[in-house]
Amino acid sequence: MSRKKLSSELGLGEGSVRSMISEMKEWGIAATKQTGVYVTGFGKYAYDRIPMRYADVGSICGSGKGQGMLVTGAAGAAEGMQKKKPYESDPSITVFLMRNGEIVSSGGTDIGKEYPGLESHIRASGISEGDVFLLVFSESLLQSRLKAASAALEMLRCSKPENIFNNVSAMGDGRRG
Repeated sequence: MSRKKLSSELGLGEGSVRSMISEMKEWGIAATKQTGVYVTGFGKYAYDRIPMRYADVGSICGSGKGQGMLVTGAAGAAEGMQKKKPYESDPSITVFLMRNGEIVSSGGTDIGKEYPGLESHIRASGISEGDVFLLVFSESLLQSRLKAASAALEMLRCSKPENIFNNVSAMGDGRRG
C-alpha cells in the first residue's frame, strides 16, 4: 500500500505516516518497495504473538461503526486501569471482563442477566477467564479500530509488559532481512 493511501486510510498526515513507517522499518516489521509498504515475515510473526484480536460486533452495532477487541489475560490490568478512570472521559469504550465464568462490565454489571444478546456475542469472540473484551463505537469503523487497538495495547503494557514481545524477541530483532 502506498504511503499516501495509508495516510488517507488512517486519517493521518503523510509526515506522521512516514515517521511510523520509519520506526516499523527499524523494528524489522515493515519494509518498503517502489509499490509501497508491506509487512515483513518477522512483522507477521510478531503480530501473531501479541495477545489481542479484533472481534466482529456487526450485529451489536447496526451502524457498522463499532469494533470489538479481545485482549487475552488483561483482566487485572483492566480492573486497575478502571480505578484510575482512563475511559471515564471516553464513553465510546466499554470494558467487559470474564470473571468466574461470567461476563461483567468493568462497573460490575452481570451482562448475562442484563443483556443476554450482548453476552452471547462476546462469548462468541472466544473470551475466557482473565480476558477482556473492549467494545468501541466511534464516528467511523477505522476510528473505532484505532481506539480499540490503542486501548488494548495500553492494557497489555500495564498488565504484562515483559510478556508482550518476549516470544518475538527470542527470534531476534527482525533486521536480518
